[in-house]
Amino acid sequence: MKKIFFLLTGHLIFLNSITSQVLISGIFDGPLSGGAPKFAELYVYETTDFSGWALRSYNNGSINVSNSTSLTTLGVVPEGSFVYVIVTNQDASFRTYFNLITNPIYTVIGPSPNVNGNDVITLYNGSSNIDIYGVIGIDGTGQSWYYEDGWAYRGDNTFPNHVFNVGEWSLSGADATDGCNTNSTCGSQFPIGSFDGSLLPIELTNFKVEKKQNKAQLTWSTATETNNDYAVIQHVADGNHFSAIGKVAGGGTTLPARQYIFIHDSPKSGANYYRLKQVDFDRAFEYSRIVAVNFENPAIFRLRGNPVATQLEIEWQEPLLGAVAEIISAQGALLAVKNIEEEILSQQFDVSDLPVGHYFIRLKSAKFSEAIPFQKL
Repeated sequence: MKKIFFLLTGHLIFLNSITSQVLISGIFDGPLSGGAPKFAELYVYETTDFSGWALRSYNNGSINVSNSTSLTTLGVVPEGSFVYVIVTNQDASFRTYFNLITNPIYTVIGPSPNVNGNDVITLYNGSSNIDIYGVIGIDGTGQSWYYEDGWAYRGDNTFPNHVFNVGEWSLSGADATDGCNTNSTCGSQFPIGSFDGSLLPIELTNFKVEKKQNKAQLTWSTATETNNDYAVIQHVADGNHFSAIGKVAGGGTTLPARQYIFIHDSPKSGANYYRLKQVDFDRAFEYSRIVAVNFENPAIFRLRGNPVATQLEIEWQEPLLGAVAEIISAQGALLAVKNIEEEILSQQFDVSDLPVGHYFIRLKSAKFSEAIPFQKL
């Protein structure tokens, strides 16, 4: 996933889910009693709401799911985080083997991945398997991806892939951890938490949109580019479906800063939302953050204290009968709701418990719906 630095311009409404990027970064079949600890490590490229997600296993060549662990309890996990999915009753063995006092902050306990190095593991996002280790319907014993009593770890800067590619993985080989009591003293050490997604193809330093009479002007800059083929400019005005409105060639591989510009000749009345789909020569792609411009309709409310660490305040000029204020994750999950009393002209939210990241505050009633992005420090 490309590393994105961005500026947001204008006001945003809630949009349907934006593509998330999570992959299986490692799998471990342990040497302790009962094969413990058995676990999978996931890496979160982009802040992700795990509602409806699961880790699944297909054992001994089965074409049906053998075990599944729901990841919903994780909630929203910020980009750059590692998630550990540990087999039931093996979290103590996990801590012992890796010399940990407590489990990592993003940990889930469940029946999957109860596997033995010859089984398939998939990451399921609620509708399909978006990443996979192994080949469903094939028992891995004797295959190139076999690692019983050992481990497999993902190569840096790879991406989720529903088609298994063993070339993306480093493997310890079978029986590599036999006789080991801790990872630090083992001759074959599992590289826990070492997946690197930072060697990225493009560094986007600025992306904004401005009104130029009756047209929208998009500008963006890159500090560095690697194998950057082109950018597709996508637009939405109904708050639901993006469509392509143009394409701009990239700079390939370049170090100097580059600037790009695109003019949208026919924006819609009201709020218009834009994002970039950056595509590499190998067809890997990533979406930028969303930026917006409004061709009418003045803002209903404004924020005070953004970015915010503890207290987020919104305020407006006139009483808002029947309105509600909502905090929404970047992926669309509803996190908090407050009813607005007619006589008040401001409302505070305590956001101190939210993970660091980007969110929306939305104010809506039967007559309007508007949201503004904010950053939690």
